[in-house]
Amino acid sequence: MSKHGGSTKYQKCYEVLYPWVAPDPKCDKNAICTWCKKAINVASMGKSALDSHAEGKKHKSYSAGVQKTLALDTFVQRSEPATSKSDTNNNNGPIQGMFQLRRIQFLNI
Repeated sequence: MSKHGGSTKYQKCYEVLYPWVAPDPKCDKNAICTWCKKAINVASMGKSALDSHAEGKKHKSYSAGVQKTLALDTFVQRSEPATSKSDTNNNNGPIQGMFQLRRIQFLNI
């Protein structure tokens, strides 16, 4: 905390430490949690306010959901939409056709 008390402003380096944080366009002494959509006042506690927020129940539940989403992203990639129904089958099998209909690239492992 600064010696003037309560004068800490949002710092860009927070985004490196906390990938879920963004500046609050309404107040330079707030950060926004992009997962919880909550404003976090960093004026008096600075980085500690972000640490405290990260330990909250609501934030942890969002974090778990983000981790699951990231895990799924390692298995699929978005691709261009199929132009016609015949383009979705291409003798690749029903599962690959389903993935193509939903614009997800099927990865053959």
